[in-house]
Amino acid sequence: MLIDDLSVRLSRPNINDFGPQAGGFNLTWYSVPSKTYTVQFASALGSTWSSLITGLSSGGLQTSYLDAAVHAGNAGLYRVIQE
Repeated sequence: MLIDDLSVRLSRPNINDFGPQAGGFNLTWYSVPSKTYTVQFASALGSTWSSLITGLSSGGLQTSYLDAAVHAGNAGLYRVIQE
């Protein structure tokens, strides 16, 4: 057996682009094909995380989610969890 190319990629999602767009706030992260993700939001550090979506299928090597919800105070934190 001969291995001529070996690539290893961590499966931890890393947000690589985010910002307001028409209709909401968009998040894009590095993802793994065939995996699913949960996007969560918290209004402040130390507050409870709420799931905005679960079971979001990977879009390939990058996945995006548009948060169309209006959050009190127009501020908060996002995190993405690989399921």
